[in-house]
Order: sequence, then structure tokens, then C-alpha cells
Amino acid sequence: MASTLKIGSISHHSAGLEAASSESRCYQPVRDRRWRFKGERKPTWVSWEVMTRPKYLGGLGFRNLELFNLALLARQSWRVLQDPSSLSSRILKASYYPDRSLLNAEIGSRPFQIWRAILEGRDILKQGLIRRIGNGQTTSIWDHNWIPKESSLRPIVSLVQDPPERVAELMLPAMAAWNEQLVRFVFLPTDAEAILRIPAIHEGVFQSPMQTSSFVNSYISELDQIANTETKPVMGIQHQVGPRQWLLSPSGVAKINADGAVARNMRGGAVAAVCRDHTGAYLGSSAVVFRDTRDPTVLETFACREALSLAEDLHVQNLMVASDCQGVVNDIVHGTGDSMHVERISNSGEQLLKNAKGDALFPAALVSLGLLGVISKVTLALEPRFKRSVTYDYRDDSTFQDDFANHAARHEFADIAWYPSQHQAVYRLDDRAPLNATGDGVNDFIGFRSTLIAVSQGVRALETALEGSRNVKGKCAMATAEIAAKRLIGNGLRRKDGQPFTGYPVVGFQGKMQTSGSCARPPASSPLTACAWDPRFKGLFFYESTAIFSPARFRSFVLDVKKLRDLNPDGMCGVDVYNGLLVRFVRRSEAWLGQPEDSVVVDFNYYRAADPSAARLSQDVWEEVEQLAFVKHGARPHWAKNRMVAFRGVQGKYPGWARFAAAKRQLDPRGLFDSPWSEDVVGGKELSKDDGCALDGRCVCSEDRHCSPGQGYYCGTGLVFSEARVCRYSASQLV
Repeated sequence: MASTLKIGSISHHSAGLEAASSESRCYQPVRDRRWRFKGERKPTWVSWEVMTRPKYLGGLGFRNLELFNLALLARQSWRVLQDPSSLSSRILKASYYPDRSLLNAEIGSRPFQIWRAILEGRDILKQGLIRRIGNGQTTSIWDHNWIPKESSLRPIVSLVQDPPERVAELMLPAMAAWNEQLVRFVFLPTDAEAILRIPAIHEGVFQSPMQTSSFVNSYISELDQIANTETKPVMGIQHQVGPRQWLLSPSGVAKINADGAVARNMRGGAVAAVCRDHTGAYLGSSAVVFRDTRDPTVLETFACREALSLAEDLHVQNLMVASDCQGVVNDIVHGTGDSMHVERISNSGEQLLKNAKGDALFPAALVSLGLLGVISKVTLALEPRFKRSVTYDYRDDSTFQDDFANHAARHEFADIAWYPSQHQAVYRLDDRAPLNATGDGVNDFIGFRSTLIAVSQGVRALETALEGSRNVKGKCAMATAEIAAKRLIGNGLRRKDGQPFTGYPVVGFQGKMQTSGSCARPPASSPLTACAWDPRFKGLFFYESTAIFSPARFRSFVLDVKKLRDLNPDGMCGVDVYNGLLVRFVRRSEAWLGQPEDSVVVDFNYYRAADPSAARLSQDVWEEVEQLAFVKHGARPHWAKNRMVAFRGVQGKYPGWARFAAAKRQLDPRGLFDSPWSEDVVGGKELSKDDGCALDGRCVCSEDRHCSPGQGYYCGTGLVFSEARVCRYSASQLV
């Protein structure tokens, strides 16, 4: 046994615990050499403690044999911990701690000296080991080492008179998360910050990699034994097992098998998901334990959700999920009705609040802007799977203002891309198709594809150069080329993933036609590509304005923009370099901060300088378009987009604003979830009017200094909307 542990042989009478006397005998020659005089010159006297201190701490670097001996013993204890399946570890466990772990073992009666030595090393280890936090039920806050920090591994002091005793009391019920408010209330800031950095997700205590590996291998062995058994007793009945079959997924499609199970003690359950490619090769897996969930159907549903999370982690886009729960499969395929609710954490952080459809506060929770809670979880009703058929129809824009309403009514997923400088509108003819319709198309929109980083940087450099040289004709040439390229490749539509565009219509499943964004998951084989706007590579950089119109007022807006285009045709090219004016249609919402009526949404992107104080080419045009939308025609701003000027007077544009404000005062009376953005936008704070504030949309100019006279930009009136105030370039006034 001593040989296996690599410990020198010891007799019953020469114990490791007598190391102190041996150590003293070993130290004596060193001390004599350093301190005793026989007439010869000796170094300056220093204490023995300083002599054995490391040199980087100011000592002389002599080895402390006692500490060195303890470190060697600790190494042997660590080996026992790390390799519990070794012969020596199993002998020790059977003899001294058969029903507990080494870390909790006691010395026992008449122990051998080798066991005394192992425990001596174990005690040294425990001074630096900390407990992993699972549910926290067995970890004492004040008696166990559990906080990873440089000083004490336990809390310094409690700030309250009757503090919690167990770590579990510091967690939110049924959630793998800390009760931050309670932690900060009980502990000093240094301890609180260290505690909140601990991921509260680990199961068990002191589970080494070797223990985990041993458990997994044992479990796999049991599964193999079961799989190779032709009959198994089920509830006392012999059950004939049919031949096993692994149904491969189609080429290029990953398959994720998901399953849920209830624990034997009925105190919880677990879910797991395993992903394989179309050849059956393993790609990845995951599992989650739920302590308070025992409903099999709920667990099977969670398993399907975990499968989708696994697909996200593995960057798998084309996948199929396999479940053995017919009820869950039917709900996913055929829909679940009208069940919707919103969950959020209260401002005290102590409870999870749930608002279901029909509750008084449900309309406030639907669109809350993060002002009613930091964390919100929305559960939506599922819809049966279906396909869509898409065709892009390029038309002259002469009747665009009269056609949009009819187009929206005829096509369920309609939109229109309007390119004013090109006098062109692209109508999206997009409708449902039956599941048996031929086609497996995808929407791989050109703007959201992976692009060579050098190309993105080159396009940005070209646009910046055109801005700097005030070359508006160059901008128009870019717009013409961009639109031609989109038309050539069907704006990113493909009959099948990985294949080029070959013509209309393109038919595919809803999930592949509604969304796009392949650049978010570039293949590992293409390290030189990224999203065109990725800030790490200084690619595209632009403003995005989004105005939401009443249909009755959208026609007048279009006519005003056309008038502005006719007065300054080349000034519209800047927006056509991107996506023109993208016109979408949305239904009314019952949310108090949602749209109060069926509405027309207009998105437009345009160049944004890296320096916010830099003026832009045709800046006056897009400032006037902004004010035409939000001021003259009363458009509502999209909450997640727009420059600050778009939110002026926003409270009066949403009929449910007063009710939302009342709900906010009720749910967050202390303003815990307020932010500088909400104070400026939601609170109606007056925008600052400093020099150059109009250049990046922080204000509407009223004086020349709000623009940039030094760059030749002065505050003037709009060309179509006389009440507009815009920063316009004037070479004649340039000093």
C-alpha cells in the first residue's frame, strides 16, 4: 500500500507524526552554520522565520522542512481524492470511510500511521479547498470554505443580527440564481461581490473529474447491458424489445433526440438532449435537472426547449427534434391555443411574478422597455407549422402611395422596399403555402450574410471617401449597383440552403423564410468573414430610423418625400445604398406601449460618421425626412431604434401611456429599473442644446452652433416642411 502511494516504508514506531523532532535535527546544522561563531566572519543575523521565507517575499529562501513534509502528505491525499478507483484508494475507503468521503472521514480507532499521514495531508488540503455550490442545502455559510477570494474563504462578518445559516437561504427559490438584494444586505461589499460571482449551478460537493468519469462510464456500461437484453420486466410483465433503429436525418440536417424523466423519489426530474449529424456522428449534448418539477409532460416540453438551446450552442441551423412524447409533439406541430403569459422578477428580487393574458397588468408587462423588471420571460402561443411562397416584384414607384394598402391586404407577409432615388419599389408577394407544397427554400438575406472582412472594410472606406469629397454622384452609383446585385440574387432567397438563386417563387418552411442572419454563425473554415457591421472590424456603421404611421397619414408622408426627392434627386441616394425605405405592416397591440391601431412601419438606414461631430453628406435631407415623419405626420418611434430627436413628445403618441406610467409607479415605486435612457426618453427630459448637438441627432437645431459652421453646415428651414430645422451645407458661407 505504501509502495502504491509512493510513500517510503515506515515502521509502527517511527511515525510521520514524529516529523517535528526529525525536522529539528535536520535544521540544527543549518542554524549552526548561520548563527554560531568560531572566530570566523558570519552573515548578519536574521530570524529563522525570515530565513525560510521565499526570496520574492523578502526572505532568504531556505526550505522549511516541516511545511515541505506537509505538502508531500497533502499531495498523497490529493491523489486519493482524484483517483478513487485506484487500489490504495479503495483499500483506504473500505477500512476507514466506507459510507462517507475522504474529506469527511474521521481518524477512527487504532489507525495505522499511514492513515494518520493521509489525514494530516487531507487537513492541509481542506485549508485551501472550497465547496462547490449546488442547492446550498449542506453548505454552512460561516463554517465552510465556499467563497473564492484571496483572503479568507469564508465571510468576514454579518451585517445583520440573525444571519442565514445555509447557503441555500441566499438563493431564489426554484432558481439557480442568487438573491442579490439579500446577499448585499447581509455581507460586506467585498464578500457580496465574491458571492455573486459564483455560478450557482454545480451539483454535489467536491466531485473530481475522476469521480465524474467513473460515474459516466459505469452508467454507460449499465445502458449497454440493458440494450443487449432482449426482454425486460416492466411492472412485473415481460416486455419484448423490438429491433433498435436509428433513423438518420436528411443530408445537411442535424437531429436532436430530447427526453425528460421523473426522479425515482418523485422529488424532481431532468431533461437531456443529444445532437448528431446526418451520418449519426455525435455533435454535442446537454442536460438540466429540475428539483421541483415532476410533471412528465412539462419535463418533455422542457426537453424540447433544451434541444433548441443545444442547437443554438452548437451553431446548428438546419435541425430536426425527435421526442417520444406524442402529446408534446402534437402541441408543437398543431399549436397550443391562446396561452400567453409574462413572468418577471419583482423589484425586491424575492419573488417571480406572473401576469397571464387577461390580468390587469398584462398590457403593461407585454411591452415594458425593461422598466418593470430586469428579467422578463415571455411565453407565447405556438402556431401550427406551415410553408411560405415568396416572390419579389420590381415596379415603378409612381403609384406606390396608392398601392400599399391593397398590397398589405392581399398578402399576409407583405412588405415593400422603396428606393426613392431610383424611382423604384420592390413588392414582396409573400403568402402561406400548404405543408405539401414543393420547396425547401431559405431566406439568406444578402445584408445578413457572412461577408469578407476586407470587403466590408472596403465598402466603408469607399463611402467615407465619398462623404469626405462630397461626391453625391458616387453615392448614387453605389445605390444603383447595390439594387442591381440584390435583384440578381433574389435579395438572398435560395431554393435550397447552399444553392444559388434560380428564380421565383421560392417556397420554404416558415422558420427559414421569416428569419435570416447566417453571418451570426460563420463557419469555422471562414475566419476572414463576419457580419458587415461587426464593430471589431470597422465595417459598416449607420443610423437606423424607424417611424410607425397611422395608415391614413402614410400616404401624405410618401407624397412629401417624393416632393423632397424631386427638389434634390441625388440627396436620396444615401439611403438607397442600404435598404431604401423598408415598409412593413403590423397589427394593433393590446400592450399599453404597443401600437394602438394597425400600422405602417418604415425603416431606413443611412451613413453614420465614426466621429459624432462630423457632418454628413445630404444631412439636411434625412433630418427633414425625420421631422416629416415624427413631427408633421405624427409617426410613433420604434422603442429600440432611432436617434434621440425621434422621441420628442412620445408620451402623447401612445394612448396607454398614462396607464403604463401608473403601473410603473405601482410595480417600481423606487425607480430601481430606471436608466439614463429612460429618464431622457420615457421621462420626457429636455434634450441638451450644446454645440454640434444636431449632427448626431441629440437635438433639432435652432442656432447655427447646433450644426457645424466650421464644416460649412448652418441651421436652416426644410425645403418641403417649412417648420423643419435642418443642418444644411452652404459653401458660400464657409469661412
